[in-house]
Amino acid sequence: MQLKISLDGKDHLKEEMALRRVPIHDGSTRTTVQMIKRYNKTLLGDKLGKFPAPFLMNTIHFGMQAILSKAIVRFWSQKLQPSVKMSWRDYFLKVVPTAIGTALDINLSNVSLVFISVTFATMCKSTSPIFLLLYAFAFKFFRGGENSEDVSPHDFVKAYSAHLKGSGKVELPHWTDIVKTATFKELAPYDPDWYYVRAASIARKIYLRQGIGVGGFQKIYGGRKRNGARPPHFCKSSGSIPRHILQQLQNMNIIDIDPKGGRRITSSGQCDLDR
Repeated sequence: MQLKISLDGKDHLKEEMALRRVPIHDGSTRTTVQMIKRYNKTLLGDKLGKFPAPFLMNTIHFGMQAILSKAIVRFWSQKLQPSVKMSWRDYFLKVVPTAIGTALDINLSNVSLVFISVTFATMCKSTSPIFLLLYAFAFKFFRGGENSEDVSPHDFVKAYSAHLKGSGKVELPHWTDIVKTATFKELAPYDPDWYYVRAASIARKIYLRQGIGVGGFQKIYGGRKRNGARPPHFCKSSGSIPRHILQQLQNMNIIDIDPKGGRRITSSGQCDLDR
């Protein structure tokens, strides 16, 4: 018993000495560590509180933080609201697993403070990025070359146009075989699938640059107009074609109207373009 008390006293002394080595300007960190340590040992320790349900205690804390954060966002500023609405599928596949992993990490960390010193806990936390990196590589969270920005534009537009054609969700207008894409063009496109190619190109440009509208696409797909003996000048492309494509992509929930102007990619659209 005396040996155990002496060992506990030595551990406590080492812990206090380690905390005293913290610089003076970092006194807030030292105070926070001491408060967390005493709080957890008071509620979870064997001799002091011995709270029977530590997970329930932390769950109540998380609930209070969530309610307070929602109240601040709701009554303080609407600018903190997310710009992209998340679907229920993305919520359950992305948010819920992340929340469960974070909750388990914090709960187990708080429980461990009862049995180990703060110095050892800090050392474990400092090495956690290495395990997170190994975890990301093990579960293939880093997928090089599969992002839309990393793929060649020609290859991406070719593959995504085939995907749009095979999905059957794009309704072709009746004028696709006779319409010209701009006034400076002499004939309609030769490719029978040009509408899908233009839709894939528009979706990719909105993915890379949010806020582009019909006017922006008229400049992007514009070209040089021949004026006979006079010098050629730049001419915008048709506005009805990108407008119709934007409406189609919006009905497919790939893009949405940006409150700041133009269009923006949705969360489901981003997943659709990245896969």
